Amino acid sequence: MGKDLNKLHPAAQNPRIIDNIAQTLSLSQAQMQIIDNKEVFFEGCKGILDYTENQVKVKLSRINVVVTGTSLIMENYNSGGLTIRGMLHSIEFVTRGEEDAL
Repeated sequence: MGKDLNKLHPAAQNPRIIDNIAQTLSLSQAQMQIIDNKEVFFEGCKGILDYTENQVKVKLSRINVVVTGTSLIMENYNSGGLTIRGMLHSIEFVTRGEEDAL
């Protein structure tokens, strides 16, 4: 009587539609991977707003991120990717327009 939840919608079976959705999501959303408190990797980085040895402000597609820590270094800044290594203390998500409050 209920719907078969394992059955895919016909549009979801079209590889071209799936590929278009994946490309749209990858262009509009950023991803972040954290490894312990020693490394953070950003995919979809739009720029570095400010940096010191203890703080890096990163611009992503929709928000900004502030990474604080000690002995921070930036590596692999290319094609939308950025790696920050060091002793990470905090990661803060900042809505655009709130930067002046930092």
